[in-house]
Amino acid sequence: MTKQPSQVEEDIAKVINFLKQTDPAKATREHAIEMLGNMQSLAHLIAHKVVEDEKIGKIKKVKKITSRQN
Repeated sequence: MTKQPSQVEEDIAKVINFLKQTDPAKATREHAIEMLGNMQSLAHLIAHKVVEDEKIGKIKKVKKITSRQN
């Protein structure tokens, strides 16, 4: 799924605001982008692990949830 540029900028701004509260020294655009990239990578790895665990029967198959477009 590809986000629109305005959505990406909104995500970056939200992370910067989060960093201002939790780690003001790292509340920069660069750190926010790095953090978002790390979160995306982690989500990707988790998704692969879930699929792998479903295939070997370790967990029950997860129902696919479709997102609604507003």
